[in-house]
Amino acid sequence: MFRLRIPQLIYNSDQIIISPKDDDDQMMGVKETKPVNGKKEELKALSKGASQQIKADVNWNLYFKEFNQVPREMLESAMVKRLLQTNSSVSPSLLKSYADAGSRENYIKSITIQLMSTPEYQLC
Repeated sequence: MFRLRIPQLIYNSDQIIISPKDDDDQMMGVKETKPVNGKKEELKALSKGASQQIKADVNWNLYFKEFNQVPREMLESAMVKRLLQTNSSVSPSLLKSYADAGSRENYIKSITIQLMSTPEYQLC
């Protein structure tokens, strides 16, 4: 599902490429297969969809301060408690398997993005 990938797209500043569904009300049951002016470029542009670059600035330093006093082995559970407002929990071993353990900051960022990509986070 697209909405589950939104945190990852924002974090990586990726491009979103989307194309709208056909509007049957305007097309009256007939699919448009030919470009309007007969140009190949128009047909390619229609089939590719629109592209939009995501640009966002995240104040990670303020977020890191929330977890300064938390020991490394307790980070996952502290982040789950902070970000998920449910009684269910995400397995720490699952989070560790997708985490970037290069530095404490990268570890916190990667766990946060993974948690924000869960249905539990998005339905809170």
